[in-house]
Amino acid sequence: MAVTRGMASLRAACRLVPGVPVPEPATAIANPGSTTWVPAARLGEPTVVATAFDALRAVGGSRNAAAMAFLQGVAYAVVGPTVAGSLGPGVVPPPQPAGAWFGFRAGGFCDRVAYEALDVVPAEPGEFEDRVAESALEVLTPVVDHLHRSSGLGGRVLWSTVPDSIMAIGLAWAARSAGSPRALPAATRHAWSRSTALIDALAQRVPSMSARPRRLRVTGPGGAVTWMVRGGCCFVYRDTAQYCLACPVMDDDARGELLMGWLLGSDG
Repeated sequence: MAVTRGMASLRAACRLVPGVPVPEPATAIANPGSTTWVPAARLGEPTVVATAFDALRAVGGSRNAAAMAFLQGVAYAVVGPTVAGSLGPGVVPPPQPAGAWFGFRAGGFCDRVAYEALDVVPAEPGEFEDRVAESALEVLTPVVDHLHRSSGLGGRVLWSTVPDSIMAIGLAWAARSAGSPRALPAATRHAWSRSTALIDALAQRVPSMSARPRRLRVTGPGGAVTWMVRGGCCFVYRDTAQYCLACPVMDDDARGELLMGWLLGSDG
């Protein structure tokens, strides 16, 4: 299947963000290798969720951390290409989840996505967020519902993964695409604004999606850089004593120093 110029740009945008799958054509499903491909309509089925969740638990770690890791992988695959693509000039990916397949590795983590159609679908900014929110929730709602029953985590905790993932993807894209410390402030402000618009559209439809990222400003060589502190928790630190740069339990002063070091080196 020929890839449109817009889709090539979308793939390039996704490559900038660690954890966001680079969209593939549906032909990838015919040669799965070690990947298990699941169509969007079946992603929230109990057997699909349970199989991947159990595989993550087998790797080690707590039930809570496994549930959040599974959901973050799914969120990055469902909305990641959309977020990364919407931040670039004129790049809008196909609406989710129509025609999408999601690939799971043997360890239970979702890290591939394939589209039946690779046509770019343009939309006005407001319309774009509404369409993405409605179609993304079609996929994510049954996944969250089953994880709630199987892990015991509350809906508010689980749903916090989605806005946290959206903002993390947007800001990582900004950091890696800015090109220079001087361009970082504007790039991160733009990413915060666009990502917030999508989060707002989702939260209007999911009352329990009340936790969202907190804005953090860190002064760098080019001015004030916008970053985030997660609204929820992934629970990984309880198993590994390691913290991400957006961890809500980390002190902001320590975070700022580490964050600026990462940002200044993110272009390489």
